[in-house]
Amino acid sequence: MDDVKILVVFFSKTGNTKQVAESISKSFNCDIEEIKEKESRKGIFKNIIEIKNAILGNKTTICKTEKDPSKYDVVIIGTPVWASHITPAIRTYISENKDKIKCTAFFNTHGAEKPREIKAFKDVESITGKRIKALMDISKAEIKNGDYKKKIEIFRADLIEYIK
Repeated sequence: MDDVKILVVFFSKTGNTKQVAESISKSFNCDIEEIKEKESRKGIFKNIIEIKNAILGNKTTICKTEKDPSKYDVVIIGTPVWASHITPAIRTYISENKDKIKCTAFFNTHGAEKPREIKAFKDVESITGKRIKALMDISKAEIKNGDYKKKIEIFRADLIEYIK
């Protein structure tokens, strides 16, 4: 496992996905990179536009990233879920880097209390053309009460099992 290079890439608007991404990075002792949009998206009307763009599968303009995903064996991608889909920022990142990503793991965060069909996993596989090797779905409640840490342990074990 020590010779496997892992990168955690994430987009976070409220800080929930960032919190989980940082915990994953610490768990794997690996690099991390936050994806940021060039345009600030604050306010109720911009939120509505963001959700619409997520549903329609639109992209956005993101800031230049520092880490080259081709230098990593595994790229763990994290995003909040908007209307069951990945965010436009993560869609843009994946689209721009899909040929550089060798192996993908994925996690998402959401505000729903109960699991429901989330198309985000399918979005990532569709864009990369690769099967996701480990998946994790985390609710806002699990972040608040700390239960997400148990899920990270399972996610880590699943990914390590695949890498072996």
